[in-house]
Amino acid sequence: MRQSTCSLLLFGLLWPLALPPSALAHTQQGPPYLRVNGDYVETNPLADLAPGQIPHGRAPGRYLAGEPIEFSIDLNVIRNQSEFRWRWQEGGTEYQTGTKVTHTYAQAGSYTVILQAQNESISDRFVDYDTVQVDVVPKTGYVTPSARVVVEAAKKGSGYEVSFKASPAHDPATSITEYRWLFGDGFDATGQTVSHTYQEGSVQVFPVLSVKDGHGLSAHTGFELSFTDDKVVARELPFSPGTVEQVGSGSGGSAFWRLLWPALGVAALLTLAVLLRRRRR
Repeated sequence: MRQSTCSLLLFGLLWPLALPPSALAHTQQGPPYLRVNGDYVETNPLADLAPGQIPHGRAPGRYLAGEPIEFSIDLNVIRNQSEFRWRWQEGGTEYQTGTKVTHTYAQAGSYTVILQAQNESISDRFVDYDTVQVDVVPKTGYVTPSARVVVEAAKKGSGYEVSFKASPAHDPATSITEYRWLFGDGFDATGQTVSHTYQEGSVQVFPVLSVKDGHGLSAHTGFELSFTDDKVVARELPFSPGTVEQVGSGSGGSAFWRLLWPALGVAALLTLAVLLRRRRR
């Protein structure tokens, strides 16, 4: 039993080392090696904000339902590539083996293609190697969904209460049917308008909104929330699609008190200036 346990632990340590550096090419900004219809797959930085929820890469084009799509690997990038076997899962339950495969999607939608690898020198198992989102549209010129996020936040008690509201960033080809929020602190929710309370002590989180339209095409919008004293600030991420806006000041208290304190400060400075002038006389 002890020998079996040691073998499993040794396998767990050695298997990642046996993979070439490009195994995590997307998350580590390595060289591209996956191609879809001959075009290299683009990195999706949002995958790092929602591990396991968003594919590491995104195919650069829009592909028509009913037409074949070719998936391939640039073997010039893979070190010791002769030791590996590859297989693809194109969004279903079946697999195709090889460095170049072709698949046809009958229906429109956003599909997650999983590339798996097997190092024959140390294991007879395939493991997940990379993931890619492929958007299959029902017709040429179809407008895929994109979201606009409005954030309103305030300091409440021992935490920060934040309200999120989503809407289409442009006139979509079909209505958005699903909104899913990842709040960046391990919690999530669904709905077009949601609210969430962040605990006191929060410094910075990166929420992600995922939307899906009536044809199953999806898009993701990530943004930053930073917490400073009693203020919450929302910022867009330069690499994220969609738009993010903030209403209100993001601080606690009523608008009256937020305007009163600066006014009192100015009045105090003016009073001090008058007293100093009189003293000099």
